[in-house]
Amino acid sequence: MAVNQHESAVNQLADAELKLSYTKVAASWPEDPSGGYRYVGSRLVDVGQLVSPNTQLFEIVSIDPLLAEVDVIEKDYPKISVGMTALLTTEAFPAESFQAVVKRVAPILSSDSRQARLELEVKNPDLKLKPGMFSNVTFVFNQRPNVWSVSEDVPFRNQDGYVIFVADVKTGRVRQVPVELGLVEDGRVELVGLTQIDGPVVVLGQHLLKDGQSFKAAGEATLTPVPTQGANPSGSSAAEKRG
Repeated sequence: MAVNQHESAVNQLADAELKLSYTKVAASWPEDPSGGYRYVGSRLVDVGQLVSPNTQLFEIVSIDPLLAEVDVIEKDYPKISVGMTALLTTEAFPAESFQAVVKRVAPILSSDSRQARLELEVKNPDLKLKPGMFSNVTFVFNQRPNVWSVSEDVPFRNQDGYVIFVADVKTGRVRQVPVELGLVEDGRVELVGLTQIDGPVVVLGQHLLKDGQSFKAAGEATLTPVPTQGANPSGSSAAEKRG
């Protein structure tokens, strides 16, 4: 009788050890030269839950570096290539920017959105960025420092092209200056090739003016045009001296 009890206990122990082995979970991945850690991003089953083979138990993620996915519009698509750098910002850290490098550019554009998918690698040594965050990516395609610029709505298009009006305070007349528009940033547009502006630039009511039209200075930054035939007497113009 004792022998039978012993064999039964041995069998029960073996069965328990077999069941215990079912709960062991191992994860492996290729050797990481950076020595980075992996993290359990989410657990997809509960403790004690019965699972079948090939059931996903966990989601394991790498946080440094991260892979950011963004869509680029058709106009900017030809300007982007693998290896380009960009700056990434998030709502969680609005005062910080993170360096990103383009790792993949989709060879096709979506027929619905006319946009192409980009993949960028973002270094994240402090682990501030987390998978799932929304981000904005900024590319610098061209940069020209120390240029003359005005608000986007200042250049006025007439039969001669784009022009601005400069007020000559000494003569009391405005001068029409042809301009070529360049880069646009933060609501301001570059005036290409312009090296100097002699006087305040009219920034409001310029569509009421003509080249050589007289004005009266109504204040430090406000000009009142003297109506000419066909002009609207009730119109007013404002000037700025900012370049």
